[in-house]
Amino acid sequence: MKNILFFVLLTLPAIFQAQTTTRWNMALVNSYDGCYRFTKAHSNLDWLKKEMDSTETWKSGFSSGLNASFQVTKNLAFVGGFTYANRGQQLKSNALLDMTYYRTTYQFIEVPVFARFSKDLSENSKLQLGVGPQILFQINTVAHYLLANSNNAQKIRVNESSNHLFKMGTIVNLSYQTKLAQSTDFQCGVVYKQQLTALSSGNVQRLPFSLGFQLGLVFHR
Repeated sequence: MKNILFFVLLTLPAIFQAQTTTRWNMALVNSYDGCYRFTKAHSNLDWLKKEMDSTETWKSGFSSGLNASFQVTKNLAFVGGFTYANRGQQLKSNALLDMTYYRTTYQFIEVPVFARFSKDLSENSKLQLGVGPQILFQINTVAHYLLANSNNAQKIRVNESSNHLFKMGTIVNLSYQTKLAQSTDFQCGVVYKQQLTALSSGNVQRLPFSLGFQLGLVFHR
């Protein structure tokens, strides 16, 4: 009996270490996005909202960051991290006048915190769905444009005193993950991000969103 008890006490640290080292994962993620925004306005400014919607369209964007996940059960994990995101909109060709293009870019640091559910497809692959909130810190708003008779692109920083510094948003991610090496997995999927707090407190408000194709590398011990 003493030998059995001694063996159990001896192996407990190894069991505990095996559990803790496999529960934590780190991931490098990048997404290539199509970006736009929803608008909302007071009823007496509905004409301005329609004017904005008729002159603006999608632009390309991207995000890149680092996530850490903790595996609670076999099929449930909680994920948090830091991501740099670049999204916005651009003017349609019928609104450019004497410009070749005019794009507005919003730059954010995002802090997502979401639950991720997984379903095993095989021994080395699984399907994952992540849903949850994220906090956004707006670090810059930049306008890029090119005049019709110029070869030099211009960039200006847009400062608005009515900007909300911190914003709330939500993230939905559907991904496929498969084993790449002994301690590395490959991940690909789609990610949708929607801002819930308007960019500013003006009469016409923009709520940016993005839909992108995401690639990532997951590292585990």
